[in-house]
Amino acid sequence: MPEATRVFEAQRLGDDLNRAGINNKWWVVNQCLSLTNTKNSMLIARADAEKQWLEKVKQISADNFVAIPWFQDASIENLMDFSGGSKSDE
Repeated sequence: MPEATRVFEAQRLGDDLNRAGINNKWWVVNQCLSLTNTKNSMLIARADAEKQWLEKVKQISADNFVAIPWFQDASIENLMDFSGGSKSDE
């Protein structure tokens, strides 16, 4: 989720990995309400709050990130549908 605590924790983890010689280039930000078409006013407010954290991830990752919308059913089948892939791509 694109929220302060999660972004800062991921950034610290990336720093730790780099110190250990394990370099990561890409970030995955999942459960993004800002990528949904919600009509709920509370969720719209949370989606608006995500935008600054998606910008922070964009900055930290040098624009090497992918954002995945919030799915009510986050099964692998739904994620594969979202990505355009298929189980046979494995």
